[in-house]
Amino acid sequence: MEARLTEDGDLIIEGHDIGPSVQRFWGARFRECEWAILVRAANVPQLVAVLGGSKGDDVLSLLSSQYSDDERYLSKTFLDERAVLNEFWNRLSY
Repeated sequence: MEARLTEDGDLIIEGHDIGPSVQRFWGARFRECEWAILVRAANVPQLVAVLGGSKGDDVLSLLSSQYSDDERYLSKTFLDERAVLNEFWNRLSY
């Protein structure tokens, strides 16, 4: 997984999964999944707060420190459960 900020301040979290974990989640015929989560710049301060940060804290640093303890911090489910607006994209391959 990779997280980065765009020039506009949007947060993009990207991932790429291959093999058995994809098959368990999506079904036996799928072998690969690419995905991305976009948190628009206007919603990044809310994510900072959700991660326990304060105004002006670096969201990438917060994500990095939280992710080292629990990978769910970089998931759509985590964002949705905390009402952080986000956009999701994925592509599945056989």
